[in-house]
Amino acid sequence: MNYTPPGPGSWILDAAHCERPHSRYVTDFFGDLYTRGFREGFARYGILLDTIELQFVDGFAYQRIAPLGAPPGATGPPPRPVFWLLTRLHPALRRRIREAGKVFAEKRWRADVDHFFDEQRPRWRKRLAEFAADKPGALSDDQLVDHLARAKTLIAEVMYDHFSAGPVGFIPVGDFALACTDWTGCDAREAIDALTGASPHSLDALEIFQRLAEAIRTAGVSLEGDPSEVLDKLRSAEGEVGVAAQVWLDEVGERIFTGHDVAELRVVERPKVMLDALIHHVQHPDDTTSESSDTPDAAKALRQRVPEAHRGAFDDLLAEARYAHQMRDGHSSIDFWAMGLVRRAILEVGRRLVDAGRLHNASDAVDLTHDEQVAALRGQGGPSADEVAGWVHHRESLTCSDMPDVLGPEPGDPPPPEWLPEQGARVARAMQWYLESMFAPRESKAPEAGVVGIGASPGHIRARARLVSGPEDFGRVQQGDVLIARITTTAYNVLLPLLGGVVTERGGLLSHPAIVAREYGIPGVVAARGALSAIPDGATVEVDGVAGTVRVVA
Repeated sequence: MNYTPPGPGSWILDAAHCERPHSRYVTDFFGDLYTRGFREGFARYGILLDTIELQFVDGFAYQRIAPLGAPPGATGPPPRPVFWLLTRLHPALRRRIREAGKVFAEKRWRADVDHFFDEQRPRWRKRLAEFAADKPGALSDDQLVDHLARAKTLIAEVMYDHFSAGPVGFIPVGDFALACTDWTGCDAREAIDALTGASPHSLDALEIFQRLAEAIRTAGVSLEGDPSEVLDKLRSAEGEVGVAAQVWLDEVGERIFTGHDVAELRVVERPKVMLDALIHHVQHPDDTTSESSDTPDAAKALRQRVPEAHRGAFDDLLAEARYAHQMRDGHSSIDFWAMGLVRRAILEVGRRLVDAGRLHNASDAVDLTHDEQVAALRGQGGPSADEVAGWVHHRESLTCSDMPDVLGPEPGDPPPPEWLPEQGARVARAMQWYLESMFAPRESKAPEAGVVGIGASPGHIRARARLVSGPEDFGRVQQGDVLIARITTTAYNVLLPLLGGVVTERGGLLSHPAIVAREYGIPGVVAARGALSAIPDGATVEVDGVAGTVRVVA
């Protein structure tokens, strides 16, 4: 099928965050949040980009990198002499370059990280907890309409905050990695390994699991029985078990965990997965997951390779990178909780519309826009149940593999950083390195039986492969399996206590599956294109998290 670009310029498929088309609820307003959020963040960090524009094509997210001051259709920089003049004469570019000079002098990310964890994150948690206290099923239709409006406002504010905060981690991490490469000749993975243990919020679900597991062991509570009934029993239990279970179910349980959309499942919608992970923690209290000291072995080893004259600078840059690196998943746990609560509200709309004969399934309501949900609740018309079911079928039948990687002309290379004044060049190098490490695949030769990608988390394991191509597959994941998926989110950490390794078809060294695998201390391979088709479900595989290979052995 031929698709028309959503505007002038080169549009790149966001295959790192989408497996299937997004819901109509999301495509109705998320693009503007993304575009405006990155515009704000880039301005604050002196990045010579106006924004990363997001548009949806047949439900799939496509991005256009918009350089500051360039016409929309530009696919590369102007000749160097023209670019040189622009950076010295164009008022907006001059302001941005001056701002870039302040970023490193002030260590601006420090203030932003502190503000987020000291003020914003507690405020978000409080707002989410208050919102969660309103149970949609107990609301009248008018109250539910108000609840939906609050849900949309909440997710819009959370996601805008997420997008605008992106450069907080991009710049110091990229700057550290580039310096390490210059000093030691290390590759990207070796530099990123030095950040292991610096993203504690990747493990927040694990900490909540462990508190509940300890309470269950102490109280001797049985976990046998139907998963849903066991979870209800835990929630209503007296004492520490009930308190810990309520925190677990209300916070971790309400997160979206199978993707980046309200069409994806909340954790509580897969009670067997939750219970299996909890049973593992109860039965294996001494399991460890990652090296979490302030100076991991990988950082120590890398430091030894740095010329002595630069070790003080290495220490400083590492400290800044580790400080900023926590921001990424620290925000994501808020994002997926907010998205899960929005899904909870939409499912209640769906249940009422099913009762009214307006939908075939409650979950179909995610393919109504906010305005259509409100109109349907008020009996004011809208798409038919069959029409909505057609949208659902279309969304569930496609994957990002069905879409072209680029719409419009092939993108050109960005201007080389050496074309820029010194202040802007450092920021530009760091930004470019980070984005490439988050998204860029690497072409390598695959083993005869298996696939190859990017080694994202060191270690070796031989175990059973469990293919997860959709939410319906999560209930089959068992202890010690190697998860094979297109992509994962930080919310997958509900599964990680069960897993021996992670392999994804998409993502780069700084994608969520790579970060979380390192924090959990399990082998991880990302950008392993074709893994879901090349590896049989249930096969025994050997995963090498350094070489990036996944080999079928039986």
